Amino acid sequence: ILNNVAIFLRDENFIVKTFASVSNFKACLPLAKPCVILADMQMPVETGLDLQNYLIEAKIDAPIIFMSGNSQPQQIIKALKQGANDFLLKPIVPSELLKVLHQAFDQLKANLNAEQTRIQTEQLTEKELEVAGLIKQGFSNKSIAEILNLKADTIKKRRALIYAKLQCSDFPEFLKRFK
Repeated sequence: ILNNVAIFLRDENFIVKTFASVSNFKACLPLAKPCVILADMQMPVETGLDLQNYLIEAKIDAPIIFMSGNSQPQQIIKALKQGANDFLLKPIVPSELLKVLHQAFDQLKANLNAEQTRIQTEQLTEKELEVAGLIKQGFSNKSIAEILNLKADTIKKRRALIYAKLQCSDFPEFLKRFK
């Protein structure tokens, strides 16, 4: 099953690394980023829950999707309560596997974008945050200057600094990055 899933995912243009056990997985850390872990609940020696517990204790933040053909309901519930992204029952339906993997990668991308936006926004000064808030509301440079009792040229310069810090080139892009 491991080899068949790996071949299928490679055919779907995923980069795949396979591990026969939790200890083999641990020996190959750290993980490449971004990554999603697809783990069987039943493995030799240790279980998927053992792997998940290790990831939690080691503070390795990677989405994990479990698959199993004979897990107990308590295992499924525990895995999901501990943060598993999903749990697929065997036999695995290829389209369902792809859907779940794409959702996990989309969530990783959204989290990364949110983190980058947070970091960039923290780089704005208090005055830049004030101007950015007014820009977001749709005020022109001239209107912002009047509101803040500043010159329009000053607002134009601050807008340019804000856009540079947020790494955006136009207003629609600014709206996506400034939350």
